Amino acid sequence: MRKGYRYEYLAKKKLIEKYGKQNVIKLAIGQSADFIILTPKENKIEKIVEVKGTRKEKFYVKPRERRQFQSIIE
Repeated sequence: MRKGYRYEYLAKKKLIEKYGKQNVIKLAIGQSADFIILTPKENKIEKIVEVKGTRKEKFYVKPRERRQFQSIIE
């Protein structure tokens, strides 16, 4: 199993519970984002979700991940 897939699966389940299956879209483009959330009945993106998993109590952002977040924002 690919590293981080478990966390993506759990995140997808939670996103579908909150926003509905039709509004959660899985992205497979590069490594910039994992899911986009659409606003119901509108043509707008509500959220862009990047899933990161850790088994520790705290998450420390690495330089590579910081660049990913910057590319999502821009």
